[in-house]
Amino acid sequence: MKKLLLIVVSGLLLSGCVGKQEAKVEDPDKSIENVNEIPLIESDELIELEEQAISLVKKIPEVIEWISLFSEPNGSSPKTGGFPAFRVDRVEGPVYSIQVFENMPTQTSTFNWYDVNIETKEIEQSI
Repeated sequence: MKKLLLIVVSGLLLSGCVGKQEAKVEDPDKSIENVNEIPLIESDELIELEEQAISLVKKIPEVIEWISLFSEPNGSSPKTGGFPAFRVDRVEGPVYSIQVFENMPTQTSTFNWYDVNIETKEIEQSI
């Protein structure tokens, strides 16, 4: 019985009857054929927008005060030896999520997270 089942399954696999499904496109306007119509942001422009978002965060009074704690001549913290750092965590439409953190020799420590709407210049603390 096992041999018969194996032969039937093998025959179906070889003939292509198992595992084949037709691809259906629910919305033809979103099909791969229309991918060239999606506007793309050039990498230089993307970097510029990320830099704008980080620049806006650096102007927040509490961030200015936090940066002032890194008072060593090389810009590091006298207590930890860490440096202030900023990174874009994600982008959702016009909103850039920015992590403000201290980059130390053996670890990082997050100061805060901010969501920056690059179009309206509105900033919200995200956590």
